[in-house]
Amino acid sequence: MTRSVEEQEGGIELTSCLEVARKCSPEIAVDELPTWPWRSTVLFLAEGFEERSLGLLEWLAGRGLRAEQVVLGRYGSQPDLNSLHRERYLGLCAQVSEKPYVVRNIDETGDWIREVAEERTGNPDRRIVLDVSGMSGRAIFAALDAMMRCGEGFALAYSEAKTYWPRQGDVQSILGAGATDVDSEDRHALIEDEHWLHGGSHHVDLLPGHEGYDAGTKGVALVGFLPYKSSRLGAVLGWMDYSHRLFIAGVPRLSANGWRRDALLQINSRIIGGARVVDVPTFGYREVLAQVATLLLGSEGLLERHNIHMAVLGSKLQTIGCWLLSRVVPAITMVTSTPATYYNRAFSEGVGMSWLIPCMGWRGFGREGQVL
Repeated sequence: MTRSVEEQEGGIELTSCLEVARKCSPEIAVDELPTWPWRSTVLFLAEGFEERSLGLLEWLAGRGLRAEQVVLGRYGSQPDLNSLHRERYLGLCAQVSEKPYVVRNIDETGDWIREVAEERTGNPDRRIVLDVSGMSGRAIFAALDAMMRCGEGFALAYSEAKTYWPRQGDVQSILGAGATDVDSEDRHALIEDEHWLHGGSHHVDLLPGHEGYDAGTKGVALVGFLPYKSSRLGAVLGWMDYSHRLFIAGVPRLSANGWRRDALLQINSRIIGGARVVDVPTFGYREVLAQVATLLLGSEGLLERHNIHMAVLGSKLQTIGCWLLSRVVPAITMVTSTPATYYNRAFSEGVGMSWLIPCMGWRGFGREGQVL
């Protein structure tokens, strides 16, 4: 039987995704990259409200290492939201930056890093590191698009938290609060009332440059990463009438945090209903790319049968995997949901390990998915 054009394209795109996942570097603990040339590196990071977004700065300061320059991105629309650790940020920036550090407003286009990134093409010895630890999913997509202009010598950085919210006791106190039925009205009312889960009303958007395209002959399916703030995903479901739903549950890197995957299912039980849930790691962006690409483009043929909208509401590294997927498969529509308000003290506590992802070879990685 002759394969349809869509089937042939899906096979090519899946092969491209798997090849990208194979060629890209894994996450490497910063302690295992002692020769990274920090003195010729421009470090971009975002002023976040999670303490872990200070992780790489603290690692550099603790070892007496300095970068050529630090560029601190700040969210201009809600500057007070991220003031929680501001004094520590500014002190560490001054300590780590050889040249005077600069503060720039983070924007949706990535312009806050594009100017310096483009200078990299004329200075082959300069390196650029983009730390995504304090960045939103929307900001990560825009920044990665801009980073593609900076040549071969760039890397991504990411710091884990010591403790993520919700903590196990939080989940037990809410999900076990006087109800045994997972779909209990009382239980879901409690979930929506908790600061660590609720972000107020949400604004649903397509991620600029990754809007995809829908064929009029097919229905629209949602592939959604399950968030701990279930109202974020609920807003996406209320945004459009999806003919098919499939959800992704994040599996943590550390086995001690394995309970978090079950908590995701409980918190989002009403949204999930009878839909299928697939496990994908929260750590390991290459595995995220390979697994999600296989899910959409493999034997099940989800992308062949549906227009796909992907709600990118997972971890930072899952977001990077989704960005790579969008570069290879531009038909997929990338969607995000932004809370109107944040409870900035209830996301995580402390700083865990910091990681680097060397991105050599990514400069040739275009919308068609070539890695040259």
